[in-house]
Amino acid sequence: MKIITVNNYEDFSSNFLVSQDILPPLTEKDFNLSGLDSKIKNRLFQLLISHKSAFARSTVELSAAATEHHTISLQHDYPIKCPIYKIPFNLRNEFRRQITDLEKAGIISKSNSQYNTPALFVKQKEKWRLVLDFRKLNEITLTQDFVIPTLDDILHEISGSNYFSALDMKSAFNQIPLHFADRHKTAFSTPNGDKYEFNRLCFGLKNSPKAFQSIAQEVLGDLLHNGALVYIDDIILFTKTIDEHFELLGKVFERFERIHLKFNPSKCQFLTKSCKFLGFVVTPEGILIDKDKSVSINEFPVPTDQKQIKSFLGCCNFYRRYIKNFAKRALTLTYLLRKDTPFEWTSETQEAFDDIKKAILNPPVLALPDQNAELQITTDASSRGIGAVLEQKYPNSEVKPLYFFFKEIKSLTI
Repeated sequence: MKIITVNNYEDFSSNFLVSQDILPPLTEKDFNLSGLDSKIKNRLFQLLISHKSAFARSTVELSAAATEHHTISLQHDYPIKCPIYKIPFNLRNEFRRQITDLEKAGIISKSNSQYNTPALFVKQKEKWRLVLDFRKLNEITLTQDFVIPTLDDILHEISGSNYFSALDMKSAFNQIPLHFADRHKTAFSTPNGDKYEFNRLCFGLKNSPKAFQSIAQEVLGDLLHNGALVYIDDIILFTKTIDEHFELLGKVFERFERIHLKFNPSKCQFLTKSCKFLGFVVTPEGILIDKDKSVSINEFPVPTDQKQIKSFLGCCNFYRRYIKNFAKRALTLTYLLRKDTPFEWTSETQEAFDDIKKAILNPPVLALPDQNAELQITTDASSRGIGAVLEQKYPNSEVKPLYFFFKEIKSLTI
């Protein structure tokens, strides 16, 4: 995906652009600036206002970014036709409102395509989100040849930083234009019989994450791995000093403004000492699990079948590097997932369930890699498996964990 330059962006983008002049001006309340020193807050707000076109508070403020149009390459050209899903009657007004906003922003438009993907509503916290079930289309979509970096690779680069900012894109995928020849492939129908298709990239398409990652990396350019990192539509900035951070913020805003990509002002975090990022909290001392996530896991109900055990372990597995001997702790639960094993919830199973919850609620702070520190591995073995912790030893003899490992011993050959 390449960034392009256009002389007349209004003509390039869409006929649905909302002029910044008719929108209410950005105010301090639009941003999350709590906890900042008053002088720093005022300086930051002036910077944000000077880059006001880098932000969008609502869908209708979004326009198509100045990037190459994304293509959807298929294995064949036979139209995918799926029956529509029913939308509950009490949600239809909200459904129509979201459709209207998307059409007003130029993200979707009326269609007569032979393709049809079912639309549905998914609840996210207190709100309902319109999503498309693109599974059938994705089955015949060719995979984009691009590798998204792992979370570990990203988080390990921020060692030695004192200030952080986390930038959240506003409906990131909906800002990337779709190629005209491929828009009909995204068509979907509404309960009242109207059919629409996407003019922009959208959530659920197979290659959307890779496409946006590629764009974000290109926009950041030489700032990438040099104070800025990106994971799809989440960007983290990190510096040692406040002045360095202000300079970095200005450069990032300028680059994203240049191609008309916008951030969500209310979800961005600026100049913090501890920054929430991708389910973790990043601090100068290290990385720990986001309390909101650990509390959510702690509230997980006692599983009543294999599906619920898989769901619980899936949630916990994301944080296994923080839990000493995680696999060992989970053995009793994973045993119930074996084929032909009857589901029987025992006191031992309950104990393992509670133990994992407790470990996630009270995790250690994992140190960030320090090239000047000494590494050491501490191992532990039992009849059930082999555990290890990769640790970092500092000149003052302090030792901090970097990573926990555990390998189950299923059989032993001598």
